[in-house]
Amino acid sequence: MLTEIRALVASIAPSDELEAAHRAECLDWLGRTDDVFRRVKPRTPSPHLVTYFLMRDAEDGSVLLVDHRKAGLWLPTGGHVEPGEHAAETVRREVIEELGVPAEPDPLPFFLTITPTVGPPADRHVDVSLWFLLAAT
Repeated sequence: MLTEIRALVASIAPSDELEAAHRAECLDWLGRTDDVFRRVKPRTPSPHLVTYFLMRDAEDGSVLLVDHRKAGLWLPTGGHVEPGEHAAETVRREVIEELGVPAEPDPLPFFLTITPTVGPPADRHVDVSLWFLLAAT
């Protein structure tokens, strides 16, 4: 599975210098460890893989954001990649869990971020986030 995750990350065409730096950092991280899936909530290991998915309205381009209770921010929906799970499968699972509807993501992520989380200091960690698009119908 890590080979597939590396390929997903390598497939992302960075849109700016920051994303290019995040992509390079992520590929380096994936080359140094196989401990990339969250094992213990909320932060072990740090960093770990997550997905976000944007539900985009084809007509007006708006996207769905949700009130993330723990972060206290309006964010796209998403979730943690489970051990042995492909990131696109995480999206399929999480869209049902969070929105109650099945959806098929684009096969490749369009964006990558490496982000320190917010919240209580004991819970803070780093998320390596693969971002996918979903079409709203």
